[in-house]
Amino acid sequence: MKKIALCKEYKITFTHEVLYLITFFLFAFVRILDTSLLNIDFLSNVVFIIVCATLAVLWITYDKVSVKKLLCQIIIISAFLLVTITTTRKYLLIYALFLLASNCAEFKKIVKYSLIATLSATCIVMIASQIGIVQDYVFERETEIAHSMGFSYYSAYPYILMFNMLSYMYIRKKSITWIEIAVLLIINQGVYHLSTLRLTYYLTFLIIILYLLVAKMKRIRLNHKAFYVGSFLLYPLMLFITVWSSFQYTHYNLFWRKLDDILSGRLRLQHKAFDLYSVKLFGQYIETNNMTNGVVAQHNYFYIDSGFIYSILGYGILLTFILLFMYSFLLFKACQHNDKVLAIWIVSLAIFTVVNNTWLNIHYNCLLLLFPQIYFKGGKTFWIEYSKEWEKKHMTKKRNVNLDGLKLLACLAVIGLHVFTYNYNNTIITYIHYMCGYAVPIFFLVNGYLILNKKEVTYAYTAKKILKILFLIVLWNLVYFLLKLVIKQQLENPIILVAESLIQEGFFWQFWFLGAMILTYLFAPLIHKVVNRFRYSYPLLLILTLLPCIIIVCFNYLSKSQLLNDKNFIQTFMIWKWLLYFILGGYLKHIIPWLIDKISFPTHGILTAILFFGFPLYQLYAVNHINFNDYYGDLVAIANNTMIFTFFMRVNYENKISRIVEILAPYSMGCYILHPIVLKFINGYISYSCIYLPFLIYPIVTLISFSSAYVLNRRKLTKYFVNL
Repeated sequence: MKKIALCKEYKITFTHEVLYLITFFLFAFVRILDTSLLNIDFLSNVVFIIVCATLAVLWITYDKVSVKKLLCQIIIISAFLLVTITTTRKYLLIYALFLLASNCAEFKKIVKYSLIATLSATCIVMIASQIGIVQDYVFERETEIAHSMGFSYYSAYPYILMFNMLSYMYIRKKSITWIEIAVLLIINQGVYHLSTLRLTYYLTFLIIILYLLVAKMKRIRLNHKAFYVGSFLLYPLMLFITVWSSFQYTHYNLFWRKLDDILSGRLRLQHKAFDLYSVKLFGQYIETNNMTNGVVAQHNYFYIDSGFIYSILGYGILLTFILLFMYSFLLFKACQHNDKVLAIWIVSLAIFTVVNNTWLNIHYNCLLLLFPQIYFKGGKTFWIEYSKEWEKKHMTKKRNVNLDGLKLLACLAVIGLHVFTYNYNNTIITYIHYMCGYAVPIFFLVNGYLILNKKEVTYAYTAKKILKILFLIVLWNLVYFLLKLVIKQQLENPIILVAESLIQEGFFWQFWFLGAMILTYLFAPLIHKVVNRFRYSYPLLLILTLLPCIIIVCFNYLSKSQLLNDKNFIQTFMIWKWLLYFILGGYLKHIIPWLIDKISFPTHGILTAILFFGFPLYQLYAVNHINFNDYYGDLVAIANNTMIFTFFMRVNYENKISRIVEILAPYSMGCYILHPIVLKFINGYISYSCIYLPFLIYPIVTLISFSSAYVLNRRKLTKYFVNL
């Protein structure tokens, strides 16, 4: 990517793409504000000059121009410039420059910037209208009241939000979930309630139905001859029907009169437009009279809503046919490469252009900016690049079987901890309980191994992970709250429920681990920066986190008290232990190759077995229950957990075992979340009269938990309950 040096002294450089996207964002944002009741005339003029100058530089300096490309660019810029002069619509020139320079940026990024800019500007205007900065004009429509929400007319923001939805659907492609569909429907209902605009309301429903019927169904393919023919005929046919019906309209014919009523008087006005203006090659200025100061003109009302009619009369024959070719070409290529979401967008625009003039407003309908990227670069290249991007994002990455195996072992051990609960009177049950004590440390070791060895760990990355965790916890507690509401039990504050979950209290006490992970993620970017900058940072950080563990253990041994016992601490906030394992996990990636070189695999296995089976004995007899539950921060516990981790990172799994691990590992987190719920349900019906009953309960809980996690994960609506 080419770079433009802005200041050599400070070495500030911007890519053509960055400059294009910033310019586009600025233009789109200001353009929306300019259509509102906010007085930004001076700002709009300044932005106009800046945008024109920047785009001209980008267009000239970006890449080499072939004869074919140069000829096309001359035709496009000439057509737009001549129409700009004849119509006095200065923004047409900017549209042309954005079009010619659009090769600078990836189209998907342009769509994202369009969505962010227009949506944020629209929200600002709507909020401003509600707090009194600008006026919220109210229009009486038959028996309904329509709010302009800070715009000059009540139809402005429904149009913008509908195209925002199309942009969002294009960005998300086939990944849109049922929850997102539900949110879009709710927003559509809310917009209709405010604007009472039926056109966008029903068209939005149609778009969502098309998406569900076409985009979501694999059997429907657009790369068929019938679709090829239809793709090139759709826009010309829509133009012909619109023009023909405008000419054919007569008030004396019942059919045309009824159709005109359905279209809110558009046919009559379109017929009048052809009486007042003739079709010209380069268009003409069209004077409209629709409203003044928020009041709809009662007399001599004249406005051309149809994009096709306004284009043929206002923009002229040349520019209209250029636009027809561009959109038809895009639809043809979308069908050829079976890009269903793009095809839905283009078809929706064709329908909308029959009744509204938005097909040239690139700030919220940036489809035209895709044309140069396909026509000049080649459509095949564009869709190959897109498919690679999609595969990179959505295809399952090659998993580390060893790490998956460790997570699976840790999950099984967690279930063991809660099934084989500590029992003074039963040595066998207690032995197994301590044997499973490696569970939580392994989770932190795996996370440290993965995160601290990334190339980059930013606060944005960790914030995203934290938000995912919080969303999951809130989701479960919300379901719990609603269930209590349904069965009419005493309700608790939902915020308190979430807080309790994070500190090992309440119904979802198992979420304390996720609370501890949140605290670890807060430190992760800083730790990553330190360990990658300083040579001996890993040993120093490990010593720093190990000191509190040594102090607590020594105090317990010497005082023979349980004052600093783990049972007296909230596990979530034992951050020194979790950071110890987190940092250790990152360090072990560098240590394991040395272990492989110095210690043979059988020797490593024997040492691991000695620590694994010896640790419960050490807890039972050496510690003598004084340090109950301290199978995390005890020095022997740390050694045991480290040996288990390093050993299983060396294991070369057989194909069959590897396959089992790969199948089960993705559901380990779901199993962790669900197993306490399953255990509570079983405990409600089974009494622990027999001390050996846990041996029967353990496989039942494990099987139900994994099965439930699998079922929930397979459904788009429920996967958020078991996925992080």
